[in-house]
Amino acid sequence: MAQKVYKIFFITMKNAILIMIALVSFENAWAQKKKTEPLKSDFQSEQWLKNGNFLVNVGIGLGSPYYPSYYGTLIPPFSLSADYLISIPNDPLKGKLGIGGLIGFGSARYRSAFFNPSGNVRYNYTWTYTYFLVGARANYHILMAKKVDLYLGIMAALRFGTHRFSSDFDGFNRAWATTPHTGWFLPGVYIGCRYFFTNNIAVFGELGYNVSWLTGGISFKF
Repeated sequence: MAQKVYKIFFITMKNAILIMIALVSFENAWAQKKKTEPLKSDFQSEQWLKNGNFLVNVGIGLGSPYYPSYYGTLIPPFSLSADYLISIPNDPLKGKLGIGGLIGFGSARYRSAFFNPSGNVRYNYTWTYTYFLVGARANYHILMAKKVDLYLGIMAALRFGTHRFSSDFDGFNRAWATTPHTGWFLPGVYIGCRYFFTNNIAVFGELGYNVSWLTGGISFKF
């Protein structure tokens, strides 16, 4: 199971790196195209929250609401999300509605042991939980200050996971070994903040009941 988890992790990270390389290459190509336009002393942060913009977010998380806190992180929660921005008519705050989706995964492990002094015997137990998340998101974005986007979001997702139990105890029941969890519906709510440091790249952070309790990463605007 561990080999499969690591294989999935490395494949996903490889794909994420390829995606980031492609996005950065696109950004460089776009910057070259914009060289012919008049230069400005600073970019207009309002352009980030423009109707029709497409935001892609690559994030890594800390902690997760999907397994107990005493579990140790095996693979940090990883997520790839996207938002398509839509104008809200007559909104006094001039906010934007972001509609999009999210995919993510993570893995955690808990180890315990039982020691029998009379027989000088020690039995080890390991629980490993791996989950995958596929869902839809909706965010309300407000440009709070120059280069700062504050947003509140909700999520509706399906979680697919596997709970694996192993032990060196002779009487270990193999029927307990793996328990799949398929198609659990999960609501979510979170608050996020994004800081723009170029025309097309930003850093972001999200806090709440999400793919992880705390998520940070990079955003790309298209």
